[in-house]
This record gives sequence, structure tokens and C-alpha cells, in this order.
Amino acid sequence: MPIYVVAPRTGVVKHVCERSPKVAVATDARTPERLPAAIHLAGDMLWTEELADAFAGKVPAGLDGVIIHLEGEKLLHGEAADVRRSLLFTPGRLSHVAVHLPGVAGADLISVQPRAFSAGASQEHLNLSWRLQGPNVLSSEARAALERNAQPWARLYRALLEEQTGPGACIESLKKVSRISGLEPMLAALALRNLIVVLLRKRDWSKAEELLRLGIKAYSDYAELHYLTGLLWVQRNRPSQAIPFLEEAMRHRSDGFLGGGGENAYRAAWLLGSVYDFAGDQGRAVNYCAPGLYTRPAFRPSVELLLKQRMASDIAATYRIPLCEIARREPQYFQPVFDFLLTHRLLEAADVLLDTSPLAEDVLQNLRQRLQNVARPFLAREGNDSTRSGVILRGPLFAHSGHARINRAIGQALVQSAHLDASLEVQGWNSIPPFLLPQGETLQKATERSPRHLDLTIRHQWPPDFRRPRAGKLACILPWEYRAVPRPWVQQIERSVDELWVPSKFVRSAFIEGGVASTRVHVVPNGVDAKVFGPQGKSWRPEGSRGFVFLFVGGTIARKGIDLLLQAYGDSFAPEDDVTLVIKDVGSASFYQHNTQLAQVLSFAGQPWSPRVVTISRNLEDERLAELYRGCDAFVLPYRGEGFGMPIAEAMACGKPVIVTGEGPAPEFCPSDCGYLIPAREVMVPDPAPPLGELTGEWTWFEPDIVALARTMREVYEQRGEAAERGRRAAAAIRDTLTWERVVPMYLERIACLTGADRARAAQPSADSGG
Repeated sequence: MPIYVVAPRTGVVKHVCERSPKVAVATDARTPERLPAAIHLAGDMLWTEELADAFAGKVPAGLDGVIIHLEGEKLLHGEAADVRRSLLFTPGRLSHVAVHLPGVAGADLISVQPRAFSAGASQEHLNLSWRLQGPNVLSSEARAALERNAQPWARLYRALLEEQTGPGACIESLKKVSRISGLEPMLAALALRNLIVVLLRKRDWSKAEELLRLGIKAYSDYAELHYLTGLLWVQRNRPSQAIPFLEEAMRHRSDGFLGGGGENAYRAAWLLGSVYDFAGDQGRAVNYCAPGLYTRPAFRPSVELLLKQRMASDIAATYRIPLCEIARREPQYFQPVFDFLLTHRLLEAADVLLDTSPLAEDVLQNLRQRLQNVARPFLAREGNDSTRSGVILRGPLFAHSGHARINRAIGQALVQSAHLDASLEVQGWNSIPPFLLPQGETLQKATERSPRHLDLTIRHQWPPDFRRPRAGKLACILPWEYRAVPRPWVQQIERSVDELWVPSKFVRSAFIEGGVASTRVHVVPNGVDAKVFGPQGKSWRPEGSRGFVFLFVGGTIARKGIDLLLQAYGDSFAPEDDVTLVIKDVGSASFYQHNTQLAQVLSFAGQPWSPRVVTISRNLEDERLAELYRGCDAFVLPYRGEGFGMPIAEAMACGKPVIVTGEGPAPEFCPSDCGYLIPAREVMVPDPAPPLGELTGEWTWFEPDIVALARTMREVYEQRGEAAERGRRAAAAIRDTLTWERVVPMYLERIACLTGADRARAAQPSADSGG
């Protein structure tokens, strides 16, 4: 039956195939079983005669075309249809195809060879729809055929075969290829590209870098050279320098040049993803994996990079469809994909994958048993089951945020508790490699297991999630910075949440006044890590600091009072004063990017009439942040709205006097003799409320008295002895009330109340149990 390809809108006939062409597969493989399935399907018969004739472009009588395949080659990219299509629609075309050989991680050695042609072919074509992975060693027949061919492409391939004997073995041969008279630009660029890969293989980075500079100048549109420059910097363990070159590679089309495949798409994206994975930026790492999932076959490095991630279940769920398609199509991925689904508790997707995959009965039963084992925590607990209470904590863990820092401390306590069978579930993207965090690898392992039964789910995340869990009770940890709360929250909490844990009495009163039952809302304050945040230890003052140092830590947003602080500081001090305001900005590039005032801060700092201001925008590890607290003389945070104020407690723990708003949560843990409380009045918030639904009251916050703030900053500057004494009392106050050693028991008490104290006591180990 004839086939016509017609453009649907214009009716233009684009391709015509009156009959199926008869195609031979010219090969040194003697039986069809020794061919890749896709190559076998693309041809109608084997031609096992003289390979040299095939490489010379000869087509046997009675046939329409030839596909050349050497024994041991595998289809690296493309499918049978792509191979067949090389001959189907364009008579007289000679398709040159990329043939890969091992090079370095991320970059094969590549030749280009005539591998598909029709009778009388004269129109040469670079076919990028399919690629072959060549064998390291050729059969004697194949090698003889190539030796008899004097074409530049054959000389290039022979040179690359030499390289398989050892790093650098082909350098002289590649130089000879590049000096062939009249060598077409595509082959000249390819010879240069392979020489660079060989130099990378030898780790001769200086020569490789020199050739890359020259190559980019000569072949500016050759995306592969930009990609290889990025790979060079990754090899040299300077991955941040790779990023601009990989991004540049993705902006080029590389028309008329041959690269490694995906050098301006999925391969460059994968290498970028690897760089961001190394840096701990999971969001970008995973997003850059995606292009490689949609190639045929899937790009293995992209698949492997994605499958090794441990991410939030809802994020992992967005990749379940392409991953399951890969698992069904390419059997080597079935087990890793199934494991990924179980690890991320994507149980329905795992069940569908089993139902829709042709598996042997014994394999299917084994996998179904594994699925049931993972699903068990979500089944009802039997009445006489007195095993330890099963708890899952969900929220950000490996990220630069207050939520994540608190969750790490709570999670550590849950995992270590002898009374609990606890696991952790990540929400949101990870941005810190677990191994860089204290106990990070322990927390990571806790994300990879499930409790035997699920009695309680604890969620501490933004936005909050009030949905009922599949089994057990639900507790939500929720900070909030205003008096009025969204009415839909109140309704969802009353309907689905067993307990609401809030960090301050201020937040508790807001929810109770909004309509949440008082018996449902409990105050559990945030804790401070006394091992890190204390008066003793190293101190640090950022470069540019001088004299008396005020410190602000937080988002440079109106709710934190950054504009009030700048006004008060500018009114209280002059440029010649021996004073510095250090602003440690938090979240301007992430969760506060929509309302940050960092630009105003930088503008203020640059004015000739402003007293000295030093800004810090980069993320700091907790130890470095503690050094910054200890290096300052006073801490100031004139917030308008706050749910707790972790930086206030941390600064106090480090022995610093704090200047803070006298309304809201701060007075609950900062007595007047430990700091300076700025009077404030409740006013309407000038900006519209966030789109979270109708509020339970007026949209208000606290407006600190800016005159009192300015006078207090000057008072602290001038009466340093009194300020230092208040700082000493502040450290003692935090040590007595808000260390994690004091806060963790409050969490464990709430957990015991929700899960049943009898079960917790029954699980307590005996004195000689070693637990």
C-alpha cells in the first residue's frame, strides 16, 4: 500500500512512498540474532558478502538500499523507524551516521560513516536521527574493509580505533587526518573535537583548553566545543566555571557539525544538572534531567541522575509517567524505576506499572510483596499491636530555611527516640547536600525507610498542608505572623487536624480568636542549638565593618521592618561615626524574591550621607552564622509581624543584647532586662492580604515607634556596658528555656498524647537492653 505524507493545513504532499523499499543489512554478523533488534527490523535481509563493497556504496541487484552494521555495534540513539526512514522518503540519499567509541565520561570519541544509502545515491546527508555505539575491537573482515577505504572518514575511524589501545595513542593519526588537503569543515571540526577528547582523557587540560579556544574561534557555532569546555572545568573540579559554557552550548544549533548528541540539548542539560547536583541545588539538577528522559532510547546519565535523587513525593510524582514509560520500553530500567516509586511512596504508580508490564509470574509476585511491605504503614493497626508508635515528619530538611533547620532538629530527636518508629519525608527541593550537615546522612537514611505502622503524621512546611493522612492522626506545626488568619485554614484545621502546634502564645491566640478550638492548639516554641549558638567560640566581622556593629538577620522585607531600621540608623548616625550596620539578607533570591527590598538597602548603603552598611546575601552555615552573631555588638529586628523570631533567640543565645519590637512573640522569651523592647501599635497592613481566602479579622500588624527605635540604637551605642550586661542575661535566659534539650521533650509529650502514652511506655527499652 503506498504511503503519502501530507501537510494537514496546506495539503502539500511532502513525501511519497509508492512501495516499501527492499533493504539489505550489510554486516559481518552471520545470523539475524546477532543484530540489534532495531537494525534487524529496519532491513529485509542480510548481506554477508564483501563489506568493502558496501562501504564503497554498492547495492546488490534487486534491492533498493543498504544499511551497514558491524558486529558488536549497538543502537545508541534512535529506533528501527529512524533507521528505516533513512532510505524511505529520499531516493538517492547517502546517510552519514555517527559511530561512537569510548572516550571520557561525558564525551565519546566520534566518527561519521556512510551507513544507509539507496541505489545510485549521490546526495550526501548527515543523519542525526540515529547513532551507533561501536565495538572496541572489530572483526578481521570489518577491519580489512576499513583498511581498504582511503576516504577521510575511514582514516578518522581507524585513528579512533588506535585510541582504544591506550590514552593518547591516536594523537599523531588525528593530526594527519586534520591535515588532509581539502578536508571538509565538518570532518575538520570533528577531528579537532576528537583530539580535544583525547587530551581530556590524558588529563592534559592546558593543551585541551588551548585547542578549545582556537576551535571556538574557528567554529563559533559548533555547540560541542562549548560543551567540551564545560566538561573540562568539571574534570578540573571547578564546576561553577562550567555553567556559562554549558548554557552557551544550549544556545547553538550546530548546523553542519557533528557532536556527541544532545550537546546543545539533553547532554548539556545533564552535565548542568550534575554540576547543580554537586552544589546541592536539587531543583535545578532534577529539572535539567528531564530532556534526557524523552530521547529514544532514554539518555542513561540523565535517568541515573534522576533516579538517585531523594525528593518530595509530590515532586517525584511529576516524573512518574516518563519514568514508567522508560521502564516498560527499556527493561534495564524497570527495577530502578520501581525502587524509585517505592522510595517516594508513589504506591499507585508502582501498582499500575506492575499491572501494565509483561513480567514473569515469580518476578511479579516478588515485586507485589515489596509493594505491600511499603504500603503496610498505611494500613490500620490491629487492636493488640503494642509496637512503637509510627511517626512521619514531613517538611523541608536539606535546605537553607528556618523551616528546614527546625525540622532537622525535630527529625533528629524523632529518629533517636527509643519510643518511636520514625521516618522523615522531604517537602520541597533540597539545596544542601546531606553530607555537609551535622547528622545529615542519618536524616537522609530516615527518608528512605517507613515505620511499621503510621500512627501520626507531623507536617511543618510552607504552604501548610491540612489534608488528612492515609492513616493515623495529623499534627501541623504552623507559624503565622498576623492577628487575623485565613478562614479556610480554620475550617480545614477543625475538620482534619488533630493538633496544631504553634511557636508562640501570640500565634495560639490568633488561631483561637479565629475559631480554632483552644484544646486543639498547643504552644511548642522553636529551639536553639546550644552547641552552636552560644557566647563562647569564634567571632567574625565581615570585611568592611568598623567600630560598633549592629546586626540584622532576616528577609529584607517590610514585615521584618528593614525600612524602619534603615531610617532609624540613618537618623541616629553619620558617615563619620565609628559604627556599622551589617545586614544578613535571607531569602531575597528565593522565598522573599517577590517582595524583597534589598535594592533599597544597597541604594541606601551607597549614599554619601549614609553611615556604614555592609550586606551579606550568601547562605551561611549555622557555625558561620553563630560567629557573625558573636562578632556583632547588638542585634536589631524591628519587625512588624513575626511568628517567633529565630534570629532573636539565636542572637540572645550568643550573648548579644537585642533591640526588637515590644509586641508579638518576642516578649515571650525576651524579658526587658535581656534586651530593648520598642513600643509599637497595631495598624492596618497597607498591602493586600495574600490570596489565602477570607480572613477572620482585620488585616493588621504592629508598627514600631521609629523615634524610640532611633533613640534606642543611639543609647545602646553610647552605653555599651549596660548593653553587654543585658546580652549576658539574654544568653542565660535562652539557655534556661529555649535550647533544643528543653524543647524536644515538649514535642515528645505532644506525640505521646496523640499516639497513646501506654504504647510509648511499652516500647521503652529495659535498663539492660542497650537502647
